[in-house]
Amino acid sequence: MRVRLKRERLLDLIARSGLTQNHWAIKLGLSRGHWSGVVNGKHPYPSARTRERQDFGAAIADRYVIDREVGQGGMGTVYLARDVKHGRQVAIKVVSPEAVSGIGVQQFLKEIRYSARLQHPHMLPLYDSGEAAGYPFYVMPYVRDGSLRDLLKSNQRLSLDRTLAIARGVCAALQH
Repeated sequence: MRVRLKRERLLDLIARSGLTQNHWAIKLGLSRGHWSGVVNGKHPYPSARTRERQDFGAAIADRYVIDREVGQGGMGTVYLARDVKHGRQVAIKVVSPEAVSGIGVQQFLKEIRYSARLQHPHMLPLYDSGEAAGYPFYVMPYVRDGSLRDLLKSNQRLSLDRTLAIARGVCAALQH
């Protein structure tokens, strides 16, 4: 049976117990090297999400450097990254292969190319797209203020003027 335990929680348990790290390793049946990897966050059997970040990050390292994960949704993961060539912060949406399995990666990238042609004040432009390490992705500007979802979570109620302004912008973009 595999049990997922967060590193911070593990270190907290170790700190509160009277056992040394070596005792914990022996109790759990781990070798010293394996234990060290677990404690230092370099587990030899990383999760699918960790593998995605490692494989994808290495594949695009010549163009983008991933700083951190911004969010995750049904289609994939969004990362904050630095564009090496232009020295700017960008958001990279890495789409899970399962999310595009119905239409295929090539069709997905074709649709991204169509989307890249759209230019409107209420639509984020696409800087780049492609496939790296088996993961389709696209790159957009990083918006520091967050998403509409973040805005709705932070404010219980928006004013009528603000709500109408947002709705008009969304409608204008959809109409375009």
